Amino acid sequence: IITLLTSRGLARWLEKQASGDTVSIKDVKIRAALILEGPDPCIIMAANRTVDDAQQAFVDSLIRKKRRIFAVVITENGRPEEEPLGIVTPGDLLGVVEN
Repeated sequence: IITLLTSRGLARWLEKQASGDTVSIKDVKIRAALILEGPDPCIIMAANRTVDDAQQAFVDSLIRKKRRIFAVVITENGRPEEEPLGIVTPGDLLGVVEN
């Protein structure tokens, strides 16, 4: 299973932990924040898909406003049980312009 811990998940965790002015993150396990992560913050794509496909996935997730994705995980055939080959984030696509 591939998942991500995003700033949104961390913010939700921090909000639940807040007591007074400080929140201690010492000894906190990542799984504690992952539990508060939204549904599927990433999608999986096959390595033979295009950069435009990845870019369009981010755009579509913002337009639909149902499920925002924070990353595209690349596997050989686009299957979740496969080993990840790489990851693409919206920041990676900034400045990518069609010729």
